[in-house]
Amino acid sequence: MSVEVGRDGCVAVRDGEFGVCVDPSGEVDEAAVVLLTCASRSDLDIEGLKKACGRGTCVVMPNALRDESLPCRDIEYLGPGDVLDVYGVRIRSLGTEEGLGYRFVLGDSSFYVTGKSGLSESFIELENTVDMAFVQADHRSVDLDDIVGSAVRLKPSVLVPYFSGDSPVNLENLKADLEDRSISVEVPSLEES
Repeated sequence: MSVEVGRDGCVAVRDGEFGVCVDPSGEVDEAAVVLLTCASRSDLDIEGLKKACGRGTCVVMPNALRDESLPCRDIEYLGPGDVLDVYGVRIRSLGTEEGLGYRFVLGDSSFYVTGKSGLSESFIELENTVDMAFVQADHRSVDLDDIVGSAVRLKPSVLVPYFSGDSPVNLENLKADLEDRSISVEVPSLEES
């Protein structure tokens, strides 16, 4: 299993040749499943989406994008709390109509990505069900206490804070706070896209 986090907020998880990509942007590889978290076309990287979509790619997106014309063939629309199985990947959406986060299972591992929707109270339902949680840490409304509190309630084995710009969160303090609670923190090495 390999995981990549891009500077632009893209998260890609691969199990061999099979990939799940959340919010594709920049230079991305083709994925079997693409998950879009934002509910506004203006927040999408259309070129990144085109690169991630191949002939068999299934794109999962919020209901709010239903009337948008996007460069994808196979599209599934979800609302908060919906569950879907695509190519054996079980996907559960969390959040609001304005944006979704996703929990998905690939192989023997479970992942949760807040995406552009940010933290929402609905993640509490996922307590003890996530191996690796990706929390976008560059929303103005997200601070260190929010992330620590959410991680303590979620209880992932590994927390990955990621961001598409400068993080307002002190990542060293975050590591110290969570590792004291037996939650490993991996800060991605971000390369320019």
